[in-house]
Amino acid sequence: MSNDLYVAAGGGGDALAALMLCRALGGSNSAPTVASYSWDRYLIDPAPGPRQVQDFVGLRQLTEHAWEVTADSNLAAGGVSGLTVLARHTPARFMVMDPARGAAGLRQQLREVIDHLSVDRVTLVDVGGDVAAHGSEASLLSPLGDALALAATAELPVPTDVAVIGPGLDGELPDDELRNALVAMGADVRKLRIAHVRPFLPALEHHPSEATMLVAAAAMGASGRAEIRDKGALVSLTDHSTDAFLTSSDSVLERNAIAQKLIATESFDQAEAITREICGRTELDHERRKSEMLAHRRTGDPSAEELRSRLREYREAAAARGADFVSFRRLTEVLGLHRYDPTRMRALVGDLAFHELPLCRISLR
Repeated sequence: MSNDLYVAAGGGGDALAALMLCRALGGSNSAPTVASYSWDRYLIDPAPGPRQVQDFVGLRQLTEHAWEVTADSNLAAGGVSGLTVLARHTPARFMVMDPARGAAGLRQQLREVIDHLSVDRVTLVDVGGDVAAHGSEASLLSPLGDALALAATAELPVPTDVAVIGPGLDGELPDDELRNALVAMGADVRKLRIAHVRPFLPALEHHPSEATMLVAAAAMGASGRAEIRDKGALVSLTDHSTDAFLTSSDSVLERNAIAQKLIATESFDQAEAITREICGRTELDHERRKSEMLAHRRTGDPSAEELRSRLREYREAAAARGADFVSFRRLTEVLGLHRYDPTRMRALVGDLAFHELPLCRISLR
């Protein structure tokens, strides 16, 4: 009976997807362990970039460098950690990955967790597939987080795999290109089904993860095109959107030029500088600009009448762009709201909302 450790490549929704994958793989542990960044969207945590251990109160220390997020853990300066949300709504255990000391520091944390919990296999989980990028792709929006997590898994003392779920669902890399690359690596393909995602729908309701939500939507039979992210990328939901490709971490590391350069990094700043040198940018550039812009623009929420007007206008424009669905997360932002509140969103969109998913239909046709 194996004792697996899952590593969420980009934090956020990857941590929740890891629990779904555990079910799909027939995991015997009803409370799997996931190591993840606390790196969340502005709507729940306005601070750009990943959080460090020192940003929390209420963590549980497991080893010298490994800390567990519990249902009672909070961010000291405000905001909400997605890991706390998941700790409150799932039976899993979550270890916060603190990247302050680069890949070397993350690797030390993972090694200590492996030893402390007698882990015999590690699986790095990424929804969308950025982790398998070369690093030179013009459409790659978030090169740093996934590559740093992959670099941290190099030379772990147990076998390590990479699982890419729903290639292309994050709106960054072309899904056909990713699929072909993963097949060339000899990846084994599994499918996430309703039974694998349904236990985690309550957690998904409170966690604004678009890509993982789309995996769940596809598993529950939704098909069509969803508009996601700030710029409204359109991604397609098909029968293949629940595919999970499993391959060796060595194969993915051989493809990812950024991760190769990050293996020996000893600080997050160093990792960011190397990534920017290779790609010309990192996701933190966008996050910092957005945080500063929204901080200056922040006003009160629109009135109920204004929200209904904005919703009508948005639906008309999104339909013209060919969208069938929009996530609650994107809808929150395009309507000019400042806090992610799925209950309020359901009340606003009414029958347009999916019953069990934070997803809105563009029309009721």
